[in-house]
Amino acid sequence: MKNMKLFPKTFLHCLSLMVGVILIAFILIYSFLPTFYQSYKQRELDADTIQLAEELQALNAKEVSAAITAYAISNGYGYTAQYENGEIICSAGVGISLEMIGGGLETENEDGTICLDIDSAMSEASFQTVDGKTVTLTLTVSLQPIGDAVSVLLRILPVALIVC
Repeated sequence: MKNMKLFPKTFLHCLSLMVGVILIAFILIYSFLPTFYQSYKQRELDADTIQLAEELQALNAKEVSAAITAYAISNGYGYTAQYENGEIICSAGVGISLEMIGGGLETENEDGTICLDIDSAMSEASFQTVDGKTVTLTLTVSLQPIGDAVSVLLRILPVALIVC
């Protein structure tokens, strides 16, 4: 580098500095984004569950199902509401479509039931309706978008480095 002229030397220094900054930025985003997103969604879900449970305390048992369904659909949540005795009032999934190829997502529990390993956040709250029935509300939300964002981030990295 001692025999190089000033322009090529400056160009190489600037280029290496820009590539280094871009790589550091992508590495930080890649490593911290999933954790921050998951904690953000969990806090948001907990707050929404508490708020909904407080609103539902003013309703009777027959109105609870319609109110939960409307709220969950408008916010993109899956939900389950059940009485103390385990009777389910209403329930709907998170809205995730799964493609089962070779049973990759399935795991079998000790009792023989099959569960799906899906990234999701869950929050639960209990409340009592106007007519005295105790209801347990469970809201769930998918964390799949963060997995998609991280994979897109990895695909954008080479383009960002080339544009640099």
